[in-house]
Amino acid sequence: MKAEPTIRAELEKHEQDLDERERAIALLYEKFEAHIEEAEALQQRIDEINDDLRKYRLAESTEDALKQSAGSRKWRCPTCHQEVPDSLLDTGNKATPMTVDQNVSFYQEQIKLFIAVHASAIHNIETAEKDLHAHRAEITQLKVRIRFQFPFR
Repeated sequence: MKAEPTIRAELEKHEQDLDERERAIALLYEKFEAHIEEAEALQQRIDEINDDLRKYRLAESTEDALKQSAGSRKWRCPTCHQEVPDSLLDTGNKATPMTVDQNVSFYQEQIKLFIAVHASAIHNIETAEKDLHAHRAEITQLKVRIRFQFPFR
């Protein structure tokens, strides 16, 4: 039969297509996993920044309370009510660190930035997931075609 070599060649081509698509899915899945890891790392960083921001906001309220008690000679912590030594309050002529307000603003900007990057990572996950579904559907169709066209391979 002359048709047999043609059929075998067609079957081999379909099987090669199937192999290529399965390799493509493996690569897409690796990308998908990488996007998920990136999104999780970004979410963890956002949580850490939010925690730092919460601490600076607490420090901001503590600093305000200390300023209000500046009229007295003894400064007391508004939380634990212990006396705060002057050595902790006086920075002298040392380098000026960022103020609490500046730190709060900095962390707010960091949160905005990381949320935007995180949203991009989530979009990448969704896109990769759609690509995976599309490739899986193609593979399923190709397997069905092979089964029905070549039932006695």
